[in-house]
Amino acid sequence: MANLTIARTIQQQLYAFGQIKVMSWGANTWVGGDNFLMFKVQAYRHTGWVKIELNGSDLYDITLLDERKKVVKTFNNIYFDEMTDVIDKEIEYIPEYKNN
Repeated sequence: MANLTIARTIQQQLYAFGQIKVMSWGANTWVGGDNFLMFKVQAYRHTGWVKIELNGSDLYDITLLDERKKVVKTFNNIYFDEMTDVIDKEIEYIPEYKNN
């Protein structure tokens, strides 16, 4: 049985820095593991999976996967307070959106 402490922490950090953004991605099917959180999205620019994994530097690696879970793009060494914005800029944001 996986220890979901890190997965829960990742989810709380995502919500703390942009719950409305996370909801706008259509985030669902949350899956947690010992050192990761993964969820499906149906965002404007990406439909598939987002995996956030705690790495050995106590930072996060974010991987975008297609619907078959093949890697599309990876971002390494992301600080917890940057996670939501890094994901949003890659999967949802378009230049027509106004900056908040």
